[in-house]
Amino acid sequence: MPEEAPAEETQETSEPGTTVVYNTVTGYTTDITGIVEKTRPATVIVTSRDEYETPATGSGVIYRSNDRDCYIVTSASLIPENPAEIRVHFDNSIALDAELIGQDQQTDIAILLTHPEFDTDPIALGDSDLIRQGEYAVSMSGRNPLTGNGTVTFGVVSEPMQQLRPAVDEEHSEAVINILMADLALPDPGVGGPLLNLSGEMIGIMSRRLGTSEGSYRLTAAAAVSEVKTVADRLIAEGSVSRKYLGIIGRDIEDMQVYEKSGANLQLDVTSGIVITRIIEESPAAASELLVGDVLTAVNDTEIHNLRDLRNFLYTYEPEEEQETTVTVNRSGSVITFQVFPR
Repeated sequence: MPEEAPAEETQETSEPGTTVVYNTVTGYTTDITGIVEKTRPATVIVTSRDEYETPATGSGVIYRSNDRDCYIVTSASLIPENPAEIRVHFDNSIALDAELIGQDQQTDIAILLTHPEFDTDPIALGDSDLIRQGEYAVSMSGRNPLTGNGTVTFGVVSEPMQQLRPAVDEEHSEAVINILMADLALPDPGVGGPLLNLSGEMIGIMSRRLGTSEGSYRLTAAAAVSEVKTVADRLIAEGSVSRKYLGIIGRDIEDMQVYEKSGANLQLDVTSGIVITRIIEESPAAASELLVGDVLTAVNDTEIHNLRDLRNFLYTYEPEEEQETTVTVNRSGSVITFQVFPR
């Protein structure tokens, strides 16, 4: 980060015509304008109306595009179940009708399809699995088509975390998803817009549905881009998302410091897997012999090195009804296998 230009203080001396200049550094700053300029062309405004003409306005980003198709990722909260109209307002002031490809209410992600006759460049994607607590983050919205103005907010990532999301209906089970909590403001136009790192890469999609309140202080939530990519790709390919539910929350061993391993009574030579920090009540994991403190290392024949591996497995796993699933854990140096029934 470039240093802020030193502030100059002057003081007259007793000698006529002589001035002493004191240079002091009063703080540090970073230039956000470059990030905004880089990301602005890929950030759009999304408007929708339901059958009762109820309007909704927010943002979205260009996720994937080719010569004829442009896919927009946005917040599912902006799109009614049976939309009468969806419009995407690009940064070049052109607005196009959009088709809803699919929604995932658990992650608050929706995919729209438009067919622009101009070039559209997708937003650059970062890696939210590498985000650490305290990193700077930027949120922005598309430009309001009436005023030409957009919003930009700045803060830090308060916590990368997993969150248990209750089932949205009888056809879906609960889901554990990855989110980023940040201490930045989220104006209404920013819902569905990008959360960015200081390289101008998207690390999340801003959401109101995923937010939680901590006393009187409200943190803003974003669906982590690692989750967004998995969901968006499935929506584009299949129009819907199904995922199996195991019912554990954990941490990547590879991200833990030595003192953290010692505090959790983990062997220091264990460098891969997921240490289980919570087993959710009435979940498939709770009905098995899994314990908090176990290090999950494999599911069936698939090695699990981190939470990303487990997430990808659960999004693609399609066992037969009531089929047993073998989970391998490291428990105090012993390798143990259990049978679970993900749902």
